[in-house]
Amino acid sequence: QEDAVTNGSFHFVFLVCAFLWPSDAKIASNGHRWCLMSRTISKVITICVVIFTSYVMVQGQSASEKLRVLVETSKDGGLWWFPQGPPNFDPNGYHQGKALADFMRRLGWKVTELPRGEMITFEKLREFDLVIRPPAYFSYSQEEVVAYQQSVTAGTRLLLMGGYADADAIAEGFGLRFDTRSRFGPVKQWIPHALTADIQSSALAWTSLVELPPGAVTLGWLNQVNTTPQPVFGYLQYGKGAVVFVGQVLISRPPEGAFAQSLIRSIGRFTPPEIAQLPMAALFVSDESVDL
Repeated sequence: QEDAVTNGSFHFVFLVCAFLWPSDAKIASNGHRWCLMSRTISKVITICVVIFTSYVMVQGQSASEKLRVLVETSKDGGLWWFPQGPPNFDPNGYHQGKALADFMRRLGWKVTELPRGEMITFEKLREFDLVIRPPAYFSYSQEEVVAYQQSVTAGTRLLLMGGYADADAIAEGFGLRFDTRSRFGPVKQWIPHALTADIQSSALAWTSLVELPPGAVTLGWLNQVNTTPQPVFGYLQYGKGAVVFVGQVLISRPPEGAFAQSLIRSIGRFTPPEIAQLPMAALFVSDESVDL
């Protein structure tokens, strides 16, 4: 598919050249050779820009298509795999996380859903560009926490979903701590940003963060400004990688699941350094008045 797009781009450039040259020949026959030269240079520059733009588009599309994604559910308590259970977990069979996994596959990404009971290692995590970790129910070992830290430090993008557990060793390994309680309702204030597209549509259960590390960038809160704001969403640059943290299980279908799809598209599109450089607008505050 990449070759087809590339060939199509260059075929387009050649057609542009074929279309433009006759007018120059006519000008030359009229003795305006100096005009021919200036227009030729202008067209060569235009063609170079077209070629470069086509190349960038192909490279971006290729990178997105080849994205390797791991859905890490080794400590899942049923949020992702229900109604399936041990000992057999089938990614092709129905389960609550299948819609989200299939959405990523339709983007052309290679998606692996790790079943419950697997041990997490640095080598296993680094096989992937993006690791998605739904809320965990069972405990991680210290070695697994270190594997996560080392993997993100080396450049892995981590989408960390929190909540529904008394403790989350992976989140705490990055200096994050989620509340043990969740609240239903829409996000009430957020920063307009590539990662917050459609966040207002996600009026579901949110788990706030009660502890954030230095350097964490909060992008979404539940409460209004005149009450205590509760952060529920943001990102953290960590080494060469990035942790995008969200206090929600992103398995709902649209329209509630529109935020999940937009978020995952953006994380797949931008590298960790690019995420840090994305422009941030002024805080937006919703006019809705109460939480549920």
